[in-house]
Amino acid sequence: MNRIVSVGRVVRWLAVVAVVVCAAPASAQSASGLSPWENSVLLESQGRRSEARDVMRAAFGPRPALYDPCVRLAWLSLQLADYPEAIALYRRARELAGALPEASTGLAYALVGEGYAAVSRGALAEARRAFAEAHTVDRTVTSARDGTVLVGASLQLAPELWTGTINAERNTSSAKIFYAHIPVQITPDWGVRVAYRSVNSPASSAGTTGFFGAQTEKYAALVYDEGPTTWQAVGVQMSNVLGSTTGGALGLRYGGGTGITVALSAMSRPGATNQQAIPMLFHWFGPKVYAAAGTRVTSDSGQTHVSGLLDLALIQGPVQLDVRAHAGNERAAIDLAGPTILSFGAGTSSGGALTAQYKIGSTSGSMWHVFAQGQYERLAVPATDGAWYRSLSVGVRLTMTDDKR
Repeated sequence: MNRIVSVGRVVRWLAVVAVVVCAAPASAQSASGLSPWENSVLLESQGRRSEARDVMRAAFGPRPALYDPCVRLAWLSLQLADYPEAIALYRRARELAGALPEASTGLAYALVGEGYAAVSRGALAEARRAFAEAHTVDRTVTSARDGTVLVGASLQLAPELWTGTINAERNTSSAKIFYAHIPVQITPDWGVRVAYRSVNSPASSAGTTGFFGAQTEKYAALVYDEGPTTWQAVGVQMSNVLGSTTGGALGLRYGGGTGITVALSAMSRPGATNQQAIPMLFHWFGPKVYAAAGTRVTSDSGQTHVSGLLDLALIQGPVQLDVRAHAGNERAAIDLAGPTILSFGAGTSSGGALTAQYKIGSTSGSMWHVFAQGQYERLAVPATDGAWYRSLSVGVRLTMTDDKR
């Protein structure tokens, strides 16, 4: 239990700093002349934490509507080792106006405390889930990884399957698409991913030449995720009627609420090479809004192209919407999140994709998500200037841990 003691000291220090720099909320004065907030702080300094919490509850209720009293109640519950209450209050605090990173840090430490409490009960699956969530909420809380090492890492699978159709305006051609992606989290820090994409059954109107040909894409990735830093190395192999394309990419993500992502790729395709550099800045505007902006520099067939990139995510309960767009010429635009290559042999001058996902339910050890995606790209090849292609796809993901299996 020494880890819990050290955790408490760190969180206590954070809370004391927060109390010093935050003005106490206005409230009725107690008989001693102290406000409930001030009285609670005094009681805490005397080691009377339970009474300090009771004072705050009486003044602001068990689930305060304001951030400061909510996060203080969460802190006091954490000090009292009432981890379920601390977790509930920190979760609420993160959703309130004016939420600060301390709410996420506090939630991570409360989850760590709950994890060790579960270990003491022999509930290793419950402990594993608590440590895993703590690691996700705030990856700088190293005690979450210590807890996972103690109980043994959960082998997590998250298979993802998609199907869709793609249509081109030029020559009114179309094709069917199948995509599979399987990430496996082996330890809290290391994971692997494999993906496969197939474009098949190309069709076109009578008397025209189809824009799409049969194509297969294969990807394999090694991922290292530690604290605020994520590295990944991806191998790519793509085959179509034009021949075979091979190559690889490196990706870096650094930062928590604000940070950078950088991807570098190099591919050799029939008669040409393709290199890309994709630097982007990202920022979380609270727990529900994410935005990133950057650029993609592509060198292909002796020509250099630059396109601007924008990524926006909105999260509300079980629903998440992602919008990705670019303006500027691209060819074989690689995306490491999937991973996949978003365009075909032709270059594109602008376009984007809208993806909606919905969490349809979860049980012990598993969680389901369903997806729908629409993509639109305007072609840049001179012979087809002004034409476009679009795709509509649906997908499903099942996240599993060995606690379920």
